[in-house]
Amino acid sequence: MTPLGFSISHRRLKRAGLDYWEGVDVKLIDDLEAYLENAPFPFYFFSSKAKKLYTTIPYTPADHLIFGSETKGLPPSFHEKWSDRFYTLPMKPQSRCLNLSNTAAIVIYEAWRHQNFD
Repeated sequence: MTPLGFSISHRRLKRAGLDYWEGVDVKLIDDLEAYLENAPFPFYFFSSKAKKLYTTIPYTPADHLIFGSETKGLPPSFHEKWSDRFYTLPMKPQSRCLNLSNTAAIVIYEAWRHQNFD
């Protein structure tokens, strides 16, 4: 089991990816915080607790988009170190948050739109 909470070699995960796996470059990072501390690329976090809208990010192909777990979110240390890099998706008051896969899909599609779907 990986820090992801599931195995990326699991046959059902591979089945879900179908023909897309060859276009995916998977890298496992042991210490995300250390990795980001010296990052030469833009990175952004997504949280229901953030104030800035995900649509205001000037997305580029080099961006790293980071989502927390559905139950715990992102570590408090990330909020402390990089509070200016946190973005949110708008929600109706008193409604439940979007699940992780929907949130990621919305954000990735917006980033792709910024690249003119190229």
